[in-house]
Amino acid sequence: MAQERLAPHIMKVTLSEREILLLGTAHILEESVQEVSRWIEEWQPDTVYVELCEARYQALTSKDRWKNLDIVNVIKSGQGFLMLASLLLTALQKKMGIQLGEEVGEDMLSAIRLAEEKRIPFVLADRDLNTTLKRTWHLASFKDKMRIVEILFESLFETEEVSEEEVKKLLGEGNLYNTMMSELAKHLPAVKRVLIDERNLYMAQKILSGSGKKALVVIGRGHLEGVAEALENPVVESSQESLETIPQSRISGAVVGWLVVILFGLIVVAGFFKGGTGLAISMVRDWILVTGTAAALGCLVAFAHPVTILSSWVIAPLTTLNPFVGAGMFLALIEAFFHKPRVRDFENLPYDITTWKGFWQNRITKILLVFVTSSLGASIGTFIGIPWISRLLK
Repeated sequence: MAQERLAPHIMKVTLSEREILLLGTAHILEESVQEVSRWIEEWQPDTVYVELCEARYQALTSKDRWKNLDIVNVIKSGQGFLMLASLLLTALQKKMGIQLGEEVGEDMLSAIRLAEEKRIPFVLADRDLNTTLKRTWHLASFKDKMRIVEILFESLFETEEVSEEEVKKLLGEGNLYNTMMSELAKHLPAVKRVLIDERNLYMAQKILSGSGKKALVVIGRGHLEGVAEALENPVVESSQESLETIPQSRISGAVVGWLVVILFGLIVVAGFFKGGTGLAISMVRDWILVTGTAAALGCLVAFAHPVTILSSWVIAPLTTLNPFVGAGMFLALIEAFFHKPRVRDFENLPYDITTWKGFWQNRITKILLVFVTSSLGASIGTFIGIPWISRLLK
C-alpha cells in the first residue's frame, strides 16, 4: 500500500494490484470540471467513482423534480425537518454556484457524462443523503442542532459574495481545508463525524468493494485525505453496515410525551384538591394560553396565514398532551390548505431558496417553516407551561 500526492488536491493510492486516483474538486468551479475531463483522458480509468448518492444524482439530473413534490405527504410522514435541512443545504451550494456563474455539481455530472461517452462504468459512491441527515440529527446534541440551523441560515443569507479566487485558494491549499476540518471538529464534533468522517469511510468501502484496477474517484476537496486514509485502513463489514443505520434516541419522543401528560394530569389533580374546580380550570386556561401563544409566535415567524396562527391556540394545547402527534404537523396542513402551493412555487423553488424573501414567500418553503417553527414553539411552550401552572399550587 502506498500514497502519492500529485498535487494539493490530487492523490494516488496504490493497493496491491489496484491504482486509485483521488481527484478533489470544488463543486461550483469550472476549473474542476476541466480537470475531471483532463484526468479521464490522461488516466484512462476502467471505473469512475463519484461523490453522489442516488438521491443527489436524481436531484442534479431531474430539473423538474420539484414539480412531483407532495408537500402534504412530506409533512404527514414527519419528514418536514429533513426536507427543510435538505433545501437549506441545496440553497447554500446553489447560491455559491449562482455567484460564480456555475452549476452546482457540474464536476460530478461531467465525470458521469464522460464515463458514459467512453463506456466506462461509473459508481455512485456516496451514502444516501437522507441517511446522512437523519444520522446527523439523531447523533447531534440539542445545542449542536441549534448551531447547525444557525450556521445554515447565516450562510444562506450572507450578502458577501464568494469570489472564484477564494474557492480556488481553498481547492489548491490543503492546509486551509485541514484548518476548516479542525474547526468543525472542535465546535461540532458529532456533526463533523457524520458529515465528513463517516462518509469518508463509506465511500472508501464502496471503492474497495467495487471493480476497477485503475479507478478515478471524483470527490469534494474536503474528503480527499480522509478517503485516502480510509482506503489504506478499511472498516470491517459490520462497521460499514452500522454507517447506514439510523440510531434510536435514548429517550423516545413518545416517552417524553407521556411524561408530560402524566405530569400535567398530576398538577391539575393536585390543583383540584387544593383549590377546587376554579383552580383546576385556571391551570387548564394558563396551559392553553402558554402553549398556544408559543406555537402562534412560531407561526408568526413563518408569516403563516391568520387562520393558521389562530388555530395554534386550539391545536397546540391538545397536541402537547398527545405523545403521538405534534402541533407542527396539523398547523402545516392547515397552512397548506389556505396557502396551497401554486405551479410557480414549484417552478421557482430552486431560485427562491437562495434568497431570504423567496424562502418566506414561496408557499412550499413557507409550509415547511410553519411545520418547524410551530413545532419548536409548541415544545418551548410545553416546558414553560409545566412550571407556569405549577406555580398556582403555592
